[in-house]
Amino acid sequence: MRLLPALLLILLALPGCGGDSAPVSLNEIPIEPGLTVYEGAEETALDNAIMATESAFGVDPKKAEIQYLWMPETVNREQVDRFYRSALAEGGWDMDDAAAPGMGRWKRNSSAGQQVLVLNAVPVTSGDGHIMIIILAEEA
Repeated sequence: MRLLPALLLILLALPGCGGDSAPVSLNEIPIEPGLTVYEGAEETALDNAIMATESAFGVDPKKAEIQYLWMPETVNREQVDRFYRSALAEGGWDMDDAAAPGMGRWKRNSSAGQQVLVLNAVPVTSGDGHIMIIILAEEA
């Protein structure tokens, strides 16, 4: 009988067992191999897209982490979507079917509450590529 409490403690300590896992940060979200970090993204033109994405998907901008990735025209959007569907599912994220066309939204329960991850590709100019905006936040 002494083994039962010890076994329960071990099971609760294992990742994925005994409830919700710790919240993740944006640096733990994988980047699709065809995308690169976009350094010059503090541009006014993106502000409206970010605010619209935050509003549309119910993220708290005060608690959001935002990353910008460059998606050149040579990278297929379907390839990017497949990568994130697979990688995020492996990380315990559930895809939200209510996401707007062209955007992706995933949810994940953590010990700190529900996290929301939003992906939105914003075209730069025709033929140049897109900036992929990734927003990670607690659900508002």
